[in-house]
Amino acid sequence: MQGLLKSLQARNIDGVAVTYAVAGWLLVQIASIVFPTFAAPIWALRAFIVTVVAGFPAALTIAWFASPPTRNDDATATGMSQREVVLLALLGVVLLLSVGELAFLALRRPPSPAQPANAPVETSIAVLPFQNLSSDRNTGYFAAGIQDEILTRLTKIGSLKVISRTSTAHFASRPDNLPHIARLLGVANILEGSVQKVGNAVHINVQLIKASTDANLWAEDYNRNMEDIFGVEGEVAASIAQTLNAAITGKERQAITAKATANTAAYDAYLRGLALYRKNVVTAENYQKTQDYLEQAVRLDPRFATAWALLARDNAWQYFSGDDATDARRAAARSALDAALRLEPDLAEAQLAQANFQYYVEHDYEGARNRFIELLGRWPENAEILAALGALDRRLGRWNEGEAYLRQAIVLDPLAPTTRRTLATLLTVTRDFAGALHVLDDALNIWPDDVDFINDKAAVYLELGELDEADALLKGLEPPAGDIDVIDTIAVLAIYRQRYGGAIASLQQLLRADEPAAPPSFASGFINLRLGDLRRLSGDSNGARRNYLHARDELLGLTKAQPTNPDLFASLALVYCGLGRHDAAIESAERAVNLLPVAKDALIGTNFEIARARVWARVGDADRAIPALARLLKIPAYLTPANLRFDPDFDKLRSDPRFDALANWQ
Repeated sequence: MQGLLKSLQARNIDGVAVTYAVAGWLLVQIASIVFPTFAAPIWALRAFIVTVVAGFPAALTIAWFASPPTRNDDATATGMSQREVVLLALLGVVLLLSVGELAFLALRRPPSPAQPANAPVETSIAVLPFQNLSSDRNTGYFAAGIQDEILTRLTKIGSLKVISRTSTAHFASRPDNLPHIARLLGVANILEGSVQKVGNAVHINVQLIKASTDANLWAEDYNRNMEDIFGVEGEVAASIAQTLNAAITGKERQAITAKATANTAAYDAYLRGLALYRKNVVTAENYQKTQDYLEQAVRLDPRFATAWALLARDNAWQYFSGDDATDARRAAARSALDAALRLEPDLAEAQLAQANFQYYVEHDYEGARNRFIELLGRWPENAEILAALGALDRRLGRWNEGEAYLRQAIVLDPLAPTTRRTLATLLTVTRDFAGALHVLDDALNIWPDDVDFINDKAAVYLELGELDEADALLKGLEPPAGDIDVIDTIAVLAIYRQRYGGAIASLQQLLRADEPAAPPSFASGFINLRLGDLRRLSGDSNGARRNYLHARDELLGLTKAQPTNPDLFASLALVYCGLGRHDAAIESAERAVNLLPVAKDALIGTNFEIARARVWARVGDADRAIPALARLLKIPAYLTPANLRFDPDFDKLRSDPRFDALANWQ
């Protein structure tokens, strides 16, 4: 043994070992920071660490043969120099990383002809809606909640590919076309289930099916009382992973088996609120019912951190969407979030709620992005996190990264229309119109009658100045009440075509339908603004003034409760233009720009700069309007030369050669 040690020292193997250990440790530390930053899958970091560790004996072997012993047996014989030791250790690291990279690439090679290139990975799964077998049909929320909780736990296992609930919700509980559904969702396996609740007794049946062969891979029945129902979701998730030979880390196992509450009444109220939250029905009644159930859950169990987190998210979304952007709603979101973080600061759901609050309420986009990226390392199969990152990166001007995140989200949630619309808007604002049309056509192949996708495609054609194509899409399209995007596209096309009558009738009908709802709304104010524009351009100055005054009163009323909402002030600026109050128009436009500048929001901020440029153009201030338009055409924005050519808002600039150059810019 002593001789071996002397030989190792003679060859300076101990120096190589120490150097390799230090270099390897540094590489692992760097990788643990860099990999999550670029949203690399967690298995990639694990493979990197394993490669570095496995390289240790290889480096020592290389050192042994690279430094032969001297002719005498003197243990103090000269070995390698210090420089050679370092170089040799680093060589070992490089060689092993190269081997690791080759192994990685080999695993990533296209499959052989025996396995089609689009074949789903074996560890992919979709959880279909669970069948409610209870005699009481009003307990459907319970089956939906159990399915949702199982799916949520599966998404926390990094070695699985799990399709989001938004996509699986489109299918029946026990369909007879599993292979077709699996192909549509891109998975190899389907989980079906049923729930029967009778009083305090609960029977849950689940079965895992290989979609291509309809073979039953695993099935289980769970007969529980409500008092011991809480561990079922984690048991199911763990059994599925084991059946599919998917590795589970210790932290993942802990996350999927954690019990959120032991209070059955609180759990029941939470599932009721969760079912309503997942419906994503944007009405005051649905918001209120969701909130009532979640507040009931936390009253029954004040330590129910998961319920507090969902309550925070619901409040934050109401604030962000503009349905209730009040200080009271902001405070409610903050209070619920604080409770969740105080109880379980490391809970993934609490961290998700905090990221949502930073995004939706505080508009701290960098902070929210960093938290989402960190959370993605713990919750890698969560399509909601990926979609949020994509939406955030648009606002931060990280257009390429945002597109990549959104495309990843679509893989996990292929039937989520919102994510596809978000991607289409990113491509439109960056003027990748061919890419936007491709995304929209894919969506219309799935949802051919979807009003929003039809409208979005027409809006792209308006940006391109292809009015016939936009006209064909919008012909006969009835705008839903409150859908600002569709209303605006119809109005813009009518203005570009100088064909006002049909659009006036359509928007006036929407106002009449909205009249019973007395409280002012942004939608009603915006419709009045657009009606004022259409009537002004058609020559009906008296009718235009009436609409502008209605719009002014409604929008001003809303600013009292929402003094920091830039949309209100941008719209008011155009209303004041219509009323001939130019100073008030410029002041409102400046206020909108200052409330949300491009430096803070690269996606939305340009809208307010465009509104300000319109106001300058309308009042004839070419020296401010034209440079502003030139700048906006050089950055991502909803502005194109075609807009300048067709929009009468810019008529006072047309005699200026600087404007003519912009309107015909290629």
